[in-house]
Amino acid sequence: LSQERDAVHRVEAAKDSVLADLSERISVMTKEKQVVETAWGQAAEESANLTQELNVARSQLAAFERSTNAKESTIVIQKRKISELERRAAEIQRDADNSKKYLSEREAE
Repeated sequence: LSQERDAVHRVEAAKDSVLADLSERISVMTKEKQVVETAWGQAAEESANLTQELNVARSQLAAFERSTNAKESTIVIQKRKISELERRAAEIQRDADNSKKYLSEREAE
């Protein structure tokens, strides 16, 4: 009977030891879970912030591209106007040269 009591005490002590070990493991895992959840929340928040920054940058790039396109269009128009003015200036110079030549010839007559 004494041996049976000793065996029961050993089994109960082993059971208590296993339960204490499991309880400690559960506590550690719970803490680790909280750390992971906190890190996950921070990562999600950082991801949202980066997404917002990316959207702002995309918007700014689109505005810059529109501005650049408008400036390029203005440059093309100005170049066309300059070419037209140069052509007209050349015509006027030719007319002036022809007029001078005509007057010189008339004066020579």
